[in-house]
Amino acid sequence: MPVADTKAKPEMTKYPQIPPVAVTAYQCVSAAGDDVDALYNSLIANRSCLKPLRLFDIPFKTVVGEVTSPLPNIRQSLKAYDCRNARLALKALNQGGFRADVERAITNYGALRVGLILGTSTSGIYDSENAYAHFLSDGIMPRRLSD
Repeated sequence: MPVADTKAKPEMTKYPQIPPVAVTAYQCVSAAGDDVDALYNSLIANRSCLKPLRLFDIPFKTVVGEVTSPLPNIRQSLKAYDCRNARLALKALNQGGFRADVERAITNYGALRVGLILGTSTSGIYDSENAYAHFLSDGIMPRRLSD
């Protein structure tokens, strides 16, 4: 697993009013697999994890980076927030000791000093499609989306 570089980069000093933060734990769920190691290994191997869409039917063929592993249920008290993204987030929270890391940080620093950053690739679908088109024509994923 990669190790974070703890030295401040010159670009981080452009905005001295925003101090760097420490990322002490992270987790992911992706089409590559259900943890950080699976994603890392897929990236190192330059392995595309795009596959035909299975989640729902559409009138054309396409490929997507779809998570196909089972997702947890949202507890009854939070049913108003029940959606696929929430289930994906809950899956990430509950694996690899991440929930314990979050709870430990809250105990050590207080809930008001702990942040959780959640990201999704849904908004990047156009770039993903372009990268996959490059992969189909050249047999390799582009180094940058502009390639």
